[in-house]
Amino acid sequence: MTFGHPFLVYSLWLMSPIMLGAVAVRMAREGARREFPMFFNYCVYYAGTITGLLLVQYFGKYVHYFYAYWATNAVGALFGIAVIYEVFTSAFRSLHGLRHLGALAFKWIAVLCIFGAVLLGLSNQPVHGRVLLSSVLNIERTVRFMQIGLLLMLFTASKQIGMSTRSRAFGIALGFGVNASVTMFISMLAEKSLTHVFLLSVLNSLVYVLSMSIWATYFFLPALKESPVILPVTSPLVRWNEAALAFGHSGGRVFYANDAEPFIPHVERLVDRVFDKEMPH
Repeated sequence: MTFGHPFLVYSLWLMSPIMLGAVAVRMAREGARREFPMFFNYCVYYAGTITGLLLVQYFGKYVHYFYAYWATNAVGALFGIAVIYEVFTSAFRSLHGLRHLGALAFKWIAVLCIFGAVLLGLSNQPVHGRVLLSSVLNIERTVRFMQIGLLLMLFTASKQIGMSTRSRAFGIALGFGVNASVTMFISMLAEKSLTHVFLLSVLNSLVYVLSMSIWATYFFLPALKESPVILPVTSPLVRWNEAALAFGHSGGRVFYANDAEPFIPHVERLVDRVFDKEMPH
């Protein structure tokens, strides 16, 4: 390895497993891994994966690095979806109905998005290597959209659902959202060839280091004490949560006769008949 551009890129890459490992160790020591097990697994997985890829790139052949990189990215994208699900359920922990209904919808949406991304990759790229690359790229784009959407949702609805921006769940979403936003912008520049590839690579690595810095900040600071969520009776979330709790549960039944006469007009006619009988002619 020579000093210069390659040294800068490798230095940024080496910071990633170190910072992810530090976050994972911190979570294990204070018990936060029980609260966010999928994010803990994500940190451990990428700390080991990035280290392994660096060794393969330095000592192995390019073809080995190519398949290892895209295969590990595919697994990493699945980890990203699992972490999004984990943050979502944590954000709605007090609203059990909305959490259950949202989690059910999220699972179906995630499965359909992954299935669609793989089908798109198979239909557009007949070459085996390009099928893998195209499918993983489509899945990664889908995951980034979901990460950005999750962050925007938490920004706009954090007060309504009683979630503080200082909570660790919000910090995880913030790190992913920042990285996803800039990465998608970098991808757009790369496709249009608007700037040098090396600069894009350095920027991409810097943004990922920034995301890990956000996670480290949230997890090395003392955990925020969660307070109970207090919602006004008139809040739409209360009604939506009650409706979501009733979703899928069969309650009592009401019989409606199609040819039955409306109740109020029927009563009015009965009263008129009684008065007609009692009134002298």
